[in-house]
Amino acid sequence: MDSSSGGVPVVVLYQVINVGALFALLFFLLRKKVAGVLAQRKEDYDTKVRSARQVVEEAEQRNSEIKNKINSIEASKTQALEEARESAKELKNGLVQDARLRAEQMKQDAQRAVQFEFEKAKNNLRAEVMEEVLRASQTNIAKNATEQKMEMLNKEFINGVRAN
Repeated sequence: MDSSSGGVPVVVLYQVINVGALFALLFFLLRKKVAGVLAQRKEDYDTKVRSARQVVEEAEQRNSEIKNKINSIEASKTQALEEARESAKELKNGLVQDARLRAEQMKQDAQRAVQFEFEKAKNNLRAEVMEEVLRASQTNIAKNATEQKMEMLNKEFINGVRAN
């Protein structure tokens, strides 16, 4: 191990020169390829980043659209429920009003039927009373009858019937 210049062995010096020459040779031979590969990787990375950003933006836009649709559906649901409640209330009020009208009509029909039956019974009773009076009169007349008296009673009876 000779040291020709200040204590560093010559072998180490040759190795350093060889390694330096190797790095210089690799640098000159591979720099364009390595630079191209690195540039291509950077370009691929930038493309993927732009693509990812675009996908994120599209996803955010789609998310916003879905939220808007959900809000719209919620609003229309609330409105539909209110309309259904209002419609049911109107239908209920209509049915109640219809039932009241029918009840009133049934009440009036019943009153008319009662009045009709009352008049019918009154007329039947009047007819029976008239028949009874007529029989009683005939019996009384037969007992006390004279021809003139009979005529006078008949006229009174006819006048009485006409008056009623």
